[in-house]
Amino acid sequence: MKKIIPKKVEMIELFYDLIFVYAISKMTGIIHHLHHGEIGIINFLQYLAVCFIVLQIWLYQTNYINHYGKHSIAENILLYINMFATVFMARNINTDWSVTFKPFNMASIVMCMTIIGQFALQLNKEKEAKSELLGFISTLAIEVVMISIGLLLGYDTGLWIVLLGAAMGILLPFVITKKHLDVERTNFPHLVERMGLIVIITFGEMIINIVSLFDINLFGIIPILVFSFAVILFTTYVIQMDKMLEHKQFNQGLVLIYSHFWIVISLGIITVSLGFLNEEHVNKNFHLLFILSGLVIFYLSLFINSVYNKEKYKITTKDIIGYSISFLIGALIMFIGKGSNILFLLGLLVISGFILILLNKKYKSVQ
Repeated sequence: MKKIIPKKVEMIELFYDLIFVYAISKMTGIIHHLHHGEIGIINFLQYLAVCFIVLQIWLYQTNYINHYGKHSIAENILLYINMFATVFMARNINTDWSVTFKPFNMASIVMCMTIIGQFALQLNKEKEAKSELLGFISTLAIEVVMISIGLLLGYDTGLWIVLLGAAMGILLPFVITKKHLDVERTNFPHLVERMGLIVIITFGEMIINIVSLFDINLFGIIPILVFSFAVILFTTYVIQMDKMLEHKQFNQGLVLIYSHFWIVISLGIITVSLGFLNEEHVNKNFHLLFILSGLVIFYLSLFINSVYNKEKYKITTKDIIGYSISFLIGALIMFIGKGSNILFLLGLLVISGFILILLNKKYKSVQ
């Protein structure tokens, strides 16, 4: 087996991630608005669907760069066109999905086509990987056809065709491509870094979205608690993904990839929930359940990556019990104090703080 040489993440990849996180931040606008103190189930399902569609396109681009990318002029031109389409998509996202439907899917087609073009560039250069390349190309081509049919049929009927196409884009790689994936072709350290970058930028978006709490005329304990909570979550992510993970390994990274879909989505849920601290008419029970669901998704998605951990850092039953008790104690504090923003935030700090302490203790004890 060949030696693992970490692939450098280029500046253009960071630029690409910044644009995609901008698009994701625009998507959270779908769930920013309350109806009778709650987020409508339709709006939440729209948020999930849009996130999965956009993130799976980002994933195809990331996989291309990870497996084959040389950042040639042709590749970069196609990547810049992809970025342009992403910005166009983000600009036209609207809470009324019937209005968003056409520009969103037009942009999706362009984005998919640019990635198909990049894979096609490699067909004559990477002959040993031809089956893998054709798997990616055929999957994306099927998605493009489905989206195009959906656009032609219009919103009422076409929406379901588009969603089916997106679902096929997510699931078909397990059927068409996975058996052809060469584990040695996946540069796992590069993949971890790319996943980390999009999460870091998403945390940045979280901070940007809570700046309204930092008004000098209203400044008090609440912004300190909110910022501390965000820092603790970020530190937890860093310890698990940067310190405890075995970066130099041969692995397709499928758990890493799909868990990060949910990490990004969960951070969107948490960000929106923190924004509701300023909403007088928010349903307190809904607010509590919404942010707790975001935290559950975040921690489950993060700790499932312990399958890639160094042997001494593998998660144990004792760890799970400790994390669960921390969560339950904090959730109880939040439930009791749900009428008070300070107690609500203290409960969040108990959950996140205790889990961080337990994780850091595990990390330090076996160094």
